[in-house]
Amino acid sequence: MQGVERGELDLGTDVNDYLAEVTIPEAYGEPVTLEHLDTHTPGFEERYRGTFVESPEDLRPLGETLADERPARVRPPGELASYSNYGAALAGHIVAEQAGTTFEEYVRENVFEPLDMERSTFAQPVPDGVGEVSKGYRYRNGEFVEGEFEYVGIPPAGSMSASATDMARFMLAHLNDGAFDGGRILESETVEAMHRRRFAHDERVDGICYGFYETSHGEERAIGHGGDTQLVPQPAVARTRARSGPVRLV
Repeated sequence: MQGVERGELDLGTDVNDYLAEVTIPEAYGEPVTLEHLDTHTPGFEERYRGTFVESPEDLRPLGETLADERPARVRPPGELASYSNYGAALAGHIVAEQAGTTFEEYVRENVFEPLDMERSTFAQPVPDGVGEVSKGYRYRNGEFVEGEFEYVGIPPAGSMSASATDMARFMLAHLNDGAFDGGRILESETVEAMHRRRFAHDERVDGICYGFYETSHGEERAIGHGGDTQLVPQPAVARTRARSGPVRLV
């Protein structure tokens, strides 16, 4: 949406117009656009392979992974909403390509720095100086079993590590028309456009905005996004460590 504000990106344009290394094949007589990626309606299949990798040695440049692990187009774009990690990562790659940098660096300069989110990063593993990372667990056979750091092969879809207070700053910026504590990441009109419902299977149920999805509670409309990957915080540990160390967020 920052690229849209600058006139560098158009939500209705075929994503192939912005891509060099990656190509989305023609299908159904309709191109995939940024509008589709932002609302999880591109019509891609969803698969595990390529989304997560076992170690940092398995991480590859984002464009290379997106080209090699491209999912099939299984339905016309804009027809159904089905969460697409690949689509989210592709949108992040387009942003980075247009800016002439990496996705991690773009977010650091254009989101983290303006909002003073000093304990947030998309780098894997978390570099020194960002903060201690809380541990994640799997629940097996009646007990919590500590897991290893999770490596995401397509980083824009989920490699962010952040502290709870940093995420609060991001939330407050969205609740305050794109700005917080002297820093601005979006214009108010853009924030309003992002928060508006953009797709729903039926007007009577929650739908999808740009990047967010509706999670209404009775008559109260709420928007948000989940923040976990495969591991979960062990409750007692989360209470003691999440106050000072980054927690794993998507």
